[in-house]
Amino acid sequence: MTFGAGHLSCASEFASALQYLEDRLSLVTFLVGHGLTIADFAVWEALHANKQWYDMLARNTAPVNVSRYFKFLSDQEPFTSALKVVPKPQPQGNKKSETTVKKDEGKFVDLPGAEIGKVVVRFST
Repeated sequence: MTFGAGHLSCASEFASALQYLEDRLSLVTFLVGHGLTIADFAVWEALHANKQWYDMLARNTAPVNVSRYFKFLSDQEPFTSALKVVPKPQPQGNKKSETTVKKDEGKFVDLPGAEIGKVVVRFST
């Protein structure tokens, strides 16, 4: 995690950090053990947030193993679901949202004998 937040995120150390990562990933799929760990999240995030990395990918000059690793992790569910932006539901047509607060609108007249907090029903014909 320190590697992702430190060396890999530092512009002046990026090239050497990328070469170190390339060497480390030459024979493995994950950084620690045989499965996805927080270390993979940290390194992926550091690459994902790095403009230099995307420039290398665009120019097709990114190291092979790091590129494979990044693409593999980007296709994994924890990464793809974290990147999805869920739009806020919008009210459609005349339907009112459940969170809409009804405003007191309309004509109000004095109701003789009415008490606050008691239900008063009026009918007009």
